[in-house]
Amino acid sequence: NEALREAMTALAGSKQEVEQKNLELERLATRDPLTGALNRRAFHAAFDNAWREAQRTHGALTCLMVDIDHFKNINDSHGHGVGDRVIQEVARKLQESVRGTDLLCRWGGEEFCIVIGGLDAAASAAFAERVRMRIERECGAGVREVSGLRVTVSVGVELLSAQTGSTAAMIEHADQALYRAKRNGRNRVAMPALAAAPAAAVPTAQQDADSGCLND
Repeated sequence: NEALREAMTALAGSKQEVEQKNLELERLATRDPLTGALNRRAFHAAFDNAWREAQRTHGALTCLMVDIDHFKNINDSHGHGVGDRVIQEVARKLQESVRGTDLLCRWGGEEFCIVIGGLDAAASAAFAERVRMRIERECGAGVREVSGLRVTVSVGVELLSAQTGSTAAMIEHADQALYRAKRNGRNRVAMPALAAAPAAAVPTAQQDADSGCLND
């Protein structure tokens, strides 16, 4: 009986160890190692599921592309180690800003993609602006290796509509909005041209009625 108990204990310990290893392998397979955000492969699978559910229920779905402004200058001035810390701090603020049901992906380099459900145009604009302001306010201070570092992001937003044919198209439109934000001066949010977002959601900026960009 004693030998049997020892064998059962060892078996239970081995099973727990195997489960832990499986969890670690799953994380390695689905997560970006620097930030812990989803990698592209895992993100696309999750986005496809969210897309199908939104289509089935006629629910709202928003895609945001977030890019760190002047990131090359940060790397050139302070080194790639500081650049990595900036990416980590931005990812941390983004992760803290989304819900557990939302998707956060490190899209590549200094760019992130977020998918959130249940928000209309006004709520999506307000969320994007809150994220932008939070990163400007908190991320530079979070990189303690460099005193007085300023970190900002530009954000492009796309909303699911009857004209949006695929997840790839939704990402592409959000990316186009992101580049509008870049062209209009960076550190701002660009919405789809036809999306109605209240100016009251942006206390320090005026909204361009045609482009949706938030201008100083």
